Amino acid sequence: MNNVRGWVGVWAAVAALLLPGAVRAADPPVGSRAPEVRARAWLNARGPTTLAGLRGKVVVVDFWATWCAPCRKSIPHIDALAKRWADKSLTVLSLTREDRRTVEQFFRPQNFEPSYTIGCGSNSSSAYGVRGIPRAFVIDPKGKVAWAGHPMSGLDEVVAKMLASADPPTTAPTTAPATDPNDEELSTATEALSQAEYAKALAILEDVLKSSADEARVQRASQLMAEVLKVGDGKLDEAQSLFKRKEYVQAAELLRGLAEQFADTEVGRKAKARLMALRRQPGASSALQQDQWRQEAEAMLSRADVLVEQKRYAQAVERYKLVTMLYGRTDAGAKARLKVRQLEGDEQIAAQIREQKAARKAVGWLSIARSYARIGRDARARATYKKLIRAYPDTSYAEAARQEMADLSR
Repeated sequence: MNNVRGWVGVWAAVAALLLPGAVRAADPPVGSRAPEVRARAWLNARGPTTLAGLRGKVVVVDFWATWCAPCRKSIPHIDALAKRWADKSLTVLSLTREDRRTVEQFFRPQNFEPSYTIGCGSNSSSAYGVRGIPRAFVIDPKGKVAWAGHPMSGLDEVVAKMLASADPPTTAPTTAPATDPNDEELSTATEALSQAEYAKALAILEDVLKSSADEARVQRASQLMAEVLKVGDGKLDEAQSLFKRKEYVQAAELLRGLAEQFADTEVGRKAKARLMALRRQPGASSALQQDQWRQEAEAMLSRADVLVEQKRYAQAVERYKLVTMLYGRTDAGAKARLKVRQLEGDEQIAAQIREQKAARKAVGWLSIARSYARIGRDARARATYKKLIRAYPDTSYAEAARQEMADLSR
């Protein structure tokens, strides 16, 4: 009976790894700093794609996959939310582990273009403790987790309440220079500034200053440029405050965002220089190194999770064991050890692991034996078949070897 109970417990744990909507590891606590988001490719990006770059805005981080039926059902809901609050500076970042091609092929036949940003090839779900999808998080203007849950259960109410009560960013300009509503470029730059899309605003304004011969227009562009840079200076001060409070990782993330958003400006150069100086500080250097190890471990853990989803269990176990070897003292290392026990403890999955491990060598040996058989070197063929059978007696490859060896005698 105890063995049965143990088997049931292991299977339930493995199911939690495989099934959308299953039990998850703990979410980042409400009020804690939201882990930074990352992706290999961004679709439909209209501005910053890091939480550091979006500081001062309300952000929804949504985790999903094209193969997940509940996720597909929530897509129109997420899209409607993004459209509804677009003028209130809401940003939606929808993250999936799948690659860009898979996502584009998914949306193309539907003739649907999401109004929010999609991050492809993202491993951020591990940092957020996501084990069931869809899963959404609301990040407040200070970069902290304000809510977590199913995107179709309470998300709208939380976003509406937060946008209604959120104070404007402390570094946002209080006023913007008046622009001619018929001046499309300056109007777009003003809108980009209000949406915290600083790189976009700077690029437009630089073009206007280089190409316009209208003195009044150049003056308006210069004033608006000064407002953008004023925001950047305020964020530099914010990064300095974080540093003084020894919140080194948060300070580094903010400085990285500023270096990216304000590239080729004095703000960007200062951000880059301060980031380099921060990394040389003994206490900060250690904290940043630990954070880097954590991110690397979580990225490896996320890739192993994908292998589990694909039922490539042998490769997943190897990847989990590598995480425990390299990053054994991290949370990811602890999770990896648990997952190895769960996978290897399930009889059905353990059998598949043995089969998958056997496949790597067995397929090669079968190919060699068949080559010998085709050229009439039956003795060599039999010796290779027997080698495979001895090494992997209870696999489908051994069965194939036995059958083909028997055929040689006919």
